[in-house]
Amino acid sequence: MGFIQLFGGKGIPEPQITNKRFSATFFYCLKLKLRTMPKVGIEIGNLILQKLKEKDRSIAWLAKKIGCDDSNLGKTLKNGRFIYLDLLFSISEALEEDFFAHCSQKLKEK
Repeated sequence: MGFIQLFGGKGIPEPQITNKRFSATFFYCLKLKLRTMPKVGIEIGNLILQKLKEKDRSIAWLAKKIGCDDSNLGKTLKNGRFIYLDLLFSISEALEEDFFAHCSQKLKEK
């Protein structure tokens, strides 16, 4: 998806990311746009935390298992709403749980 489709502005030139300052500004704007998106009712982070608790595992264990920083993973899971697909895939493998199926089920319910 391009910048113009994402932000819906006609006449807004698509930016060329040439420096870190602009890049940070662009992604900050993207984050603000994502905050205004309607919630779909999938709190995937909470679901993952629940599965960790059921399996008597910690965030630190999961972070080590998938090879990432436990502090960042904890923040991501507690935020709950946004998670990268590759991270979700790694978590699904580590916990032997198909978290994508939960998302698909939500689509079927609509």
